[in-house]
Amino acid sequence: MELREQSCEACGRAFGCGAETGGCWCDDVTVDPATLAALRGTYARCLCPSCLRAAALAPAEGGAAGGEAAR
Repeated sequence: MELREQSCEACGRAFGCGAETGGCWCDDVTVDPATLAALRGTYARCLCPSCLRAAALAPAEGGAAGGEAAR
Protein backbone atom coordinates (compact mmCIF):
# COMPACT_ATOMS: atom_id res chain seq x y z
CA MET A 1 0.00 0.00 0.00
CA GLU A 2 1.35 3.37 -0.97
CA LEU A 3 0.80 6.14 1.54
CA ARG A 4 0.19 9.72 0.43
CA GLU A 5 2.00 12.39 2.43
CA GLN A 6 -0.39 14.59 4.33
CA SER A 7 -0.25 17.12 7.18
CA CYS A 8 -2.07 16.43 10.44
CA GLU A 9 -4.83 18.95 11.04
CA ALA A 10 -4.26 18.80 14.79
CA CYS A 11 -0.49 19.29 15.04
CA GLY A 12 0.75 19.97 11.49
CA ARG A 13 3.15 16.98 11.42
CA ALA A 14 3.63 15.23 8.07
CA PHE A 15 2.58 11.57 7.91
CA GLY A 16 1.60 8.91 5.39
CA CYS A 17 -2.12 8.44 4.71
CA GLY A 18 -3.47 5.43 2.84
CA ALA A 19 -7.19 6.24 3.09
CA GLU A 20 -7.52 6.65 -0.67
CA THR A 21 -5.76 3.34 -1.39
CA GLY A 22 -8.27 1.16 0.42
CA GLY A 23 -6.18 0.52 3.52
CA CYS A 24 -4.22 2.53 6.03
CA TRP A 25 -2.47 2.32 9.40
CA CYS A 26 -5.51 4.02 10.96
CA ASP A 27 -7.59 0.90 10.27
CA ASP A 28 -5.81 -0.62 13.28
CA VAL A 29 -6.71 2.23 15.67
CA THR A 30 -9.99 1.78 17.54
CA VAL A 31 -11.76 5.01 18.45
CA ASP A 32 -15.03 4.94 20.37
CA PRO A 33 -18.03 6.27 18.44
CA ALA A 34 -18.46 9.48 20.48
CA THR A 35 -14.80 10.41 20.08
CA LEU A 36 -14.88 9.57 16.38
CA ALA A 37 -17.96 11.78 15.90
CA ALA A 38 -16.22 14.64 17.73
CA LEU A 39 -13.08 14.25 15.58
CA ARG A 40 -15.14 14.24 12.39
CA GLY A 41 -16.94 17.37 13.56
CA THR A 42 -13.65 19.15 14.25
CA TYR A 43 -11.35 17.99 11.45
CA ALA A 44 -11.98 17.62 7.73
CA ARG A 45 -8.90 15.46 7.08
CA CYS A 46 -6.90 12.74 8.79
CA LEU A 47 -4.80 13.05 11.92
CA CYS A 48 -1.25 11.73 12.31
CA PRO A 49 -0.66 8.48 14.19
CA SER A 50 0.31 10.29 17.41
CA CYS A 51 -2.74 12.57 17.48
CA LEU A 52 -5.19 9.82 16.49
CA ARG A 53 -3.82 7.40 19.08
CA ALA A 54 -3.94 10.12 21.77
CA ALA A 55 -7.57 10.84 20.85
CA ALA A 56 -8.39 7.13 20.97
CA LEU A 57 -6.96 6.88 24.50
CA ALA A 58 -8.72 9.99 25.81
CA PRO A 59 -12.03 9.37 27.54
CA ALA A 60 -14.98 10.37 25.39
CA GLU A 61 -17.69 12.59 26.78
CA GLY A 62 -20.72 10.35 27.18
CA GLY A 63 -19.32 7.78 24.74
CA ALA A 64 -19.79 4.05 24.96
CA ALA A 65 -16.86 1.63 24.78
CA GLY A 66 -16.34 -0.27 21.58
CA GLY A 67 -15.33 1.26 18.38
CA GLU A 68 -14.67 1.55 14.78
CA ALA A 69 -11.50 2.16 12.87
CA ALA A 70 -10.91 5.86 12.43
CA ARG A 71 -11.64 7.35 9.05
